[in-house]
Amino acid sequence: MVNLDPKKLLELGGHFGHKVSRTNPKAKKYVYSAQSGISIIDLFKTIELAERAAKKLESAGKDGKTLLVIASKKVAKNSVSKLCEELKVPYLCEKWVGGFFSNFEEIHKNIQKANDWIEEQKTGGWDSMLKHERVKLEKELHKVLKVYKGVLNLEKIPDSVLIVDVKKEKNALNESMKVQERQRLQDIEQLMSFAILDTNVNPDLVQYPVMINDDTEQTIEYMFTYLIHAYIDGRKKYQASEEKKAAVEEKKAKKIKEAQEIAEKKIHEKP
Repeated sequence: MVNLDPKKLLELGGHFGHKVSRTNPKAKKYVYSAQSGISIIDLFKTIELAERAAKKLESAGKDGKTLLVIASKKVAKNSVSKLCEELKVPYLCEKWVGGFFSNFEEIHKNIQKANDWIEEQKTGGWDSMLKHERVKLEKELHKVLKVYKGVLNLEKIPDSVLIVDVKKEKNALNESMKVQERQRLQDIEQLMSFAILDTNVNPDLVQYPVMINDDTEQTIEYMFTYLIHAYIDGRKKYQASEEKKAAVEEKKAKKIKEAQEIAEKKIHEKP
């Protein structure tokens, strides 16, 4: 895992929080001081938080847990969605879809519809349509993909969520908290919440908060890249483990088949 550089974070302006008057009381424990009415974030504490979150993300990836990234903020969406696409991590960067967690079964129908349309388009299912019908369907597909492009392979509510700016994504945060509470009452494993957030929110609402300036593209990209690669490092270990298990099972099945063939051959050879 690559180490974070406090000097780099300082150069990128990661220490600039919001105005003191807008600083959440629960966030003050991560504030070093105030300058010209601005809360200055303690970057050494930020790195501690980031390393803690990264270790948990790596562990989640190693355990085969799914991660959903939510980042519709203008200064974050482009770099975040690009990296998620490259690393094949589910993401929502156009907007938060209301009910995505609380009513996932219905949301998944829209995702499945998009997948069906894509398959029909690829296999020539639209070729027999009239031109205006095909154009209309293409526009509808484009509209759906604009929102759901990053979650086409998501089959269930994710095991964990990484939010960029929980103030902006308050609805996503609220839904994730409701899911956690429901899972807690059902005594099942709860959704894990990670977030890159600033001094204007309560960091205690998230299990693994990372306090940093979330209003600049460079700062978000730097921190997000660190966190997402921690998850990917863990996922690579999981994939390697699964491939090893599959190889062992294949070898075992081959031996069983060979033993069965030998037994059958002996039966046929009997006078």
